[in-house]
Amino acid sequence: MFSRELYIKQPHPIEFELKFFFNSNDSIIICDVGACEGEDSVKFCRIFPNSRLFAFEPVPENIAYIRSNFLKYKLQNYKIYEVVLSDSESDIMLNVSSGSLDEFESCDWDFGNKSSSILSPKKHTEIIDFISFKNQILVKSITLNYFFQKEFINFIDIMQLDVQGAEFLVLKGAGERINNIKVIWIEVSKVELYESQPLENDISKFMKQNGFMLVKNSLFGIQGDKLYVSIKEFGHTKLILIKFFNLFREFYPRIKQRIIILLQKSVKFFI
Repeated sequence: MFSRELYIKQPHPIEFELKFFFNSNDSIIICDVGACEGEDSVKFCRIFPNSRLFAFEPVPENIAYIRSNFLKYKLQNYKIYEVVLSDSESDIMLNVSSGSLDEFESCDWDFGNKSSSILSPKKHTEIIDFISFKNQILVKSITLNYFFQKEFINFIDIMQLDVQGAEFLVLKGAGERINNIKVIWIEVSKVELYESQPLENDISKFMKQNGFMLVKNSLFGIQGDKLYVSIKEFGHTKLILIKFFNLFREFYPRIKQRIIILLQKSVKFFI
């Protein structure tokens, strides 16, 4: 049965790409924005044990899970920000999600706590009908620009951005420091799951305008993730190379299967 521990043991979806851009012993800065229960934060720290991790999560119940998971998996160099990131420094209402699936009732994975957003739900409740937004809480909002100044850092090496429709607000909140982020793994959507949510094309246009190249596309169906990497930081050649590797990894199993079928037919023909 699927579980939190099983999820943490699985490789991160962009582990291959991250190891291409960074060495495992690098002392890099990682931001997990919308960290939820901290499982992906644990994965990042396993890939880069010398990293400095910042986890951003506003829901109190999730923060308790983060602390428990960080303790269980012995994370050390980390800091938890109990806030939302957006394009303003203020107090803001958060729509808190909840819900469960009957077939996974005995599972320790919480399917309902991963959709909380500062945006009001729109098509979310009709597309994912077991999720509801019954409660709102007042949370503190800060910007990435403020975070850079507060922590006296010049760069963010890796940023995972999963804030349920508010990703564009987080990026805007970086201001000119958007150019100081090297790798961004961002959730995108083709439909407005939340009110006034910028869609996939809006995010793509913004990233391109700010010097990022798309190197991995995991958008399947209406929602998924995309990996954008700074051209200024890594150069066109390296980014095109990793895009080629990803295409090869994606199509190799199909090509291999076709070659096997052709060989089998050839053998039958000569026999």
